Amino acid sequence: MKHLFKTTLAIATLGFSSLGFAADTAPVEAARLLDTLNLQRVLQESIETSLDAQIQRQPKLVPYREVMLKFMAKYMSYEGLKDELVDIYAKEFTGEELATLREFYQTPVGRKAIERLPALMGQGMQMGQRRVQAHLGELEDMIKAETERLQSQQPSQQPAQAPAQQQKKAK
Repeated sequence: MKHLFKTTLAIATLGFSSLGFAADTAPVEAARLLDTLNLQRVLQESIETSLDAQIQRQPKLVPYREVMLKFMAKYMSYEGLKDELVDIYAKEFTGEELATLREFYQTPVGRKAIERLPALMGQGMQMGQRRVQAHLGELEDMIKAETERLQSQQPSQQPAQAPAQQQKKAK
């Protein structure tokens, strides 16, 4: 009986400590994954691609490109975001899952995905923007129709007349 109690206690202790260990490894594994993903470079390229797409749509922004890049570097840099990104990944994945992802991204296919994802995301954004632009008139019509519908549902919004004005009209 004494041996059974010790064994049960040992298993419970190991179980609880492994739960704590798994929870503690997620942030470490998340940071390692972000480094493997070369997220600093990917983030910088994504910012530049996004900014260039915006400038392409609004050419008047060309003279401000460097100012906008400085602003983005200040608030959207990898170093400034890393802790929050680690938290996000650590909340969504276990340490073991993050390690598995990291191992994948260290393979040739994983490295290729890391290399190509920024360009693919940029192309996807441009495709989406072209599609929206091509149908912008339809969106405007839908917004106009919804505005009219909402306005027709509102009670009359005429200003209430003051009692003195109502008395003048009665005379």
